[in-house]
Amino acid sequence: MSTSLVQYVNRETSKQETERVYGEQELMFLYHNRLGILMRKYLIRKPWFSHFNAIPKKVWFSRKRIPHFAKTYGIDILEAEKPLDQYQTLDEFFSRRLKPTARPLCPDPSVLISPADGRVFAYHIDQHAVMQIKQHPVAVAELLQSNEMAAALSGGTAAVVRLAPKDYHRFHFPCDGQLIEAQAQPGPLESVHPIALSGGARSFLNKRVISILHSTMFDTLIMVEIGALTIGTIEQTYSGNQFHRGQEKGYFRFGGSTVALLWGANGPVIDQDILHNSRNGMETLVKFGTRIATASHYTSD
Repeated sequence: MSTSLVQYVNRETSKQETERVYGEQELMFLYHNRLGILMRKYLIRKPWFSHFNAIPKKVWFSRKRIPHFAKTYGIDILEAEKPLDQYQTLDEFFSRRLKPTARPLCPDPSVLISPADGRVFAYHIDQHAVMQIKQHPVAVAELLQSNEMAAALSGGTAAVVRLAPKDYHRFHFPCDGQLIEAQAQPGPLESVHPIALSGGARSFLNKRVISILHSTMFDTLIMVEIGALTIGTIEQTYSGNQFHRGQEKGYFRFGGSTVALLWGANGPVIDQDILHNSRNGMETLVKFGTRIATASHYTSD
């Protein structure tokens, strides 16, 4: 990868935009420089590195950085639940809630909504339960630590929502349903950014939380929250086993992270614009609560 230029399609405008990458030079060094690659292989497996990196964002004087951070990355501060001066640290602002009216849910119950704000890419899960991510194969069994779950997803789809540091960093349930099982899996903390993926990072095997969801409308969905470089904490805020569409499930601490939804061959049908952009190697910028797929028995196919 000779350039760090990252482009995506803004769904609201249908135009291509260029991402302003947080920590761009550092990512290029760690994933595309020989010395950086050697350093990274050591750092990603050291929990202290993420904890140390988080400290400057959690101390009280980091609040002075909030206005600059918001302006630099084009964050709509009017959507935030509170005024900027009421956030005590940069980390608190990063994991902010939004005003209830900021993300209206698609009213159609046959629609699977995006669980988060971010850039979504649709991956096909082949008959061997393998996804090709930036030309690198990712075995679903390794991602989920389950051969049985992987076999059930053969021929299905993975919708991967990548959150950049500028994004709203809470994630939500994409439908009504029941939580069957949730488990935390240990792992390294690679960056989930395309710069890292193109450098061969096995980011989908990062520290992660895997949840099995059962939905009357969509059958079985697997939801995976994936930590990332310097993000060792994935907070879960839900309680109980029953959940409703749009309910907050949790949030990430400071940095960019990923939420993936996986389903089998008879699962929902991914939206055509997302599929088209993905086939062209482009992510699609979506917002939490908007449609990303439709139940297969509600489509005309």
